[in-house]
Amino acid sequence: MLAPDAIGFVLAKSPRQVSIEELPALTSMLPPGVSSFGVFVNPDEELVLKAISVGGIDVVQLHGDEDSDFCKRFSPRVVKALRLRSEEDLERIKRYEGCVRGFLIDAWVEDQYGGTGRRVDLNLAARAIGMTERPVILAGGLSPENLEEVLKEVRPYGVDVSSGVERSPGKKDLSLCKRFVNIARSLGL
Repeated sequence: MLAPDAIGFVLAKSPRQVSIEELPALTSMLPPGVSSFGVFVNPDEELVLKAISVGGIDVVQLHGDEDSDFCKRFSPRVVKALRLRSEEDLERIKRYEGCVRGFLIDAWVEDQYGGTGRRVDLNLAARAIGMTERPVILAGGLSPENLEEVLKEVRPYGVDVSSGVERSPGKKDLSLCKRFVNIARSLGL
């Protein structure tokens, strides 16, 4: 049985994108206890509000260049994604700490906001986790093949996977999803 804590619905340009019109039907299929994350990149406020009110989104995951004022508009439901490439990127945690529910740490890839399959710098990820009291979700190049190794090095609140459990861009492989969730659960997540 596949029993994730949350399912993300990408509402940004991506091979994984769903439309705002599809969202209510998709979120209504989730079993009790599974949170729905709306994944956005530099959205307008109207889209986010519609995803919450009509689409059934529980958590707003912002992957773009949204500032803290934008995040505050949807507090306390915001998880701010931060792409890390250097020590300087860690300073952004302080800017958002007071207005977000948590952080998602991802790999930095120029001109791409996520879903790249690139592995996050685990040293920077561990430092980020140590800099905040907020929950930190780790993303960036995770798969069933490397999850155990990554979680032995970095202890996030949770993990996020997309391309690491796909047959092809946007097409999830149920057996890979199950393996990923089972490994995460076996390691205490």
